[in-house]
Amino acid sequence: MAVSKRLRYEILRRDNHACRYCGATAPQAKLNVDHVLPTSLGGGDEPSNLVTACSPCNSGKTSSLPNAEPVADVDQEAFRAAAESKKIAAAAAEYDPETGMPASWSFWQIQVAMVEDVWQTAWCAADPEGPSVADWEALYEQRQHLIDSGVYISNILAAAAIAGSRQTSQLAWGVSFRNFGLWPDTEAFGLGCDATSAWETAWESSTGERPPGKAVTLFVDEVTEAIKAGHLRRDLMGAAERAGRRAHFYLPAYLPERENAGGER
Repeated sequence: MAVSKRLRYEILRRDNHACRYCGATAPQAKLNVDHVLPTSLGGGDEPSNLVTACSPCNSGKTSSLPNAEPVADVDQEAFRAAAESKKIAAAAAEYDPETGMPASWSFWQIQVAMVEDVWQTAWCAADPEGPSVADWEALYEQRQHLIDSGVYISNILAAAAIAGSRQTSQLAWGVSFRNFGLWPDTEAFGLGCDATSAWETAWESSTGERPPGKAVTLFVDEVTEAIKAGHLRRDLMGAAERAGRRAHFYLPAYLPERENAGGER
């Protein structure tokens, strides 16, 4: 038998329009009239078996008794052991000894992270107290803005070094000076990043694993020499992919003869 509207109103009025389980009130909470002893367990519609309950408490209670034992708490010893194992696993994460960064990181990720290192090192050389939290937040915002704007990472690294030496987080001001001979060859650097990324992708697709840090370092050296030799972009990209598929870092084995190289990158 459903609770009548009149009885429902009287129950709400008796309970001061507040949930008897958690104290929530209208209009912030939707209130219902709940059976203390559920009808499925033999409870009736008498006022002594009815209370005001908010929707979350009513749905969470379902067919359980109001004085039922709460669910068992988490095993604290097991919880501590799990937390400790996670800390140990994090400490044992593999890092590249040459870069000090996670071995699973790509060449691009390492370059982006180096912006922070370059900036902080330059700052601390001039001011041992180092940048503030606000300075760090501004740096992250500046770096992301420049990346989103398509600025080459080499330019951002150079700007970070100068900004750090001047104890500022403003990177954008330095980028406009790249045409004055203060910056590396950004076109060549961009080509090197593209070739390295293509090589890493092909390596991982072929082996199921990222190339080790030492192989990345050696491949970057090979790419640098190939760019200096004037190899075409299409030849360099194709060679990088072929080397990656064979899990090799020695790029010259997949490049055309030097006499066929030249022209625009």
